[in-house]
Amino acid sequence: MRAFLAIACGLGAVIVAGCSDHSLEKSGERNHADIAALIPNAPWPTNVRVPAIKAQSVREQISEEELGRLEKQALAGDAASANIVMRYHGEFGGANPLLATKWRKFAAENGDVMAMGLEANALTSAGGEENCLRAKSWYERALLIQQSEGSSTEALLANLVGLAENWQRCLSGPVSLVPVAESRG
Repeated sequence: MRAFLAIACGLGAVIVAGCSDHSLEKSGERNHADIAALIPNAPWPTNVRVPAIKAQSVREQISEEELGRLEKQALAGDAASANIVMRYHGEFGGANPLLATKWRKFAAENGDVMAMGLEANALTSAGGEENCLRAKSWYERALLIQQSEGSSTEALLANLVGLAENWQRCLSGPVSLVPVAESRG
C-alpha cells in the first residue's frame, strides 16, 4: 500500500493525503519521461529513442531490430514511435492493412494528432452511431492538442464541421469517401 501511495503522490493525485510537493511540478504538464523518473529500474522502455525519418520510405530507413524497439516504445505509450510503426506497415509496396490499422489505433491513443485524424476518418467511413460518435471524439481530442501546441487547427476543424454537416449520412452506415457514379440502366 505504501508503494501505491508513493506512486499516486508522484502522479499528482490530490486525493491522497500526505503527498509531498517534491515529486513533480503542479503545472499539470507531465510527459512519459517525468513519470518514468518516478519508477526506479522500470521494466518497460524509459529511454525512448525515435529515429529521424526522411521523406522517403520508412521501410528503407528502419532495421528489423529498430522496428522491434519502436514497437515496444509505442506499446509503452510513445506517440512518435507508434506513428513510425503505423507508417512502416501502411506504406505501399509492403503494406499490411491490419497491422497499419492496429498501430494507427495505438498512435491515436498515445496522442499522435495525425493518427487521431486518420482514426476519425476510418470511423466516419465505417458509419453507424457508435463510430460517428467516436470519430467526433477523435477530432475533438486532436483539435485540443493542436490548439495547446499553437498549431493550425483548420483541417481538423473542417473535418469536424464536415462530420456535423453529414451526420445523418454517417449514422446511416458505411460512408464512401469517393463519390459513387450513378448507375445508368
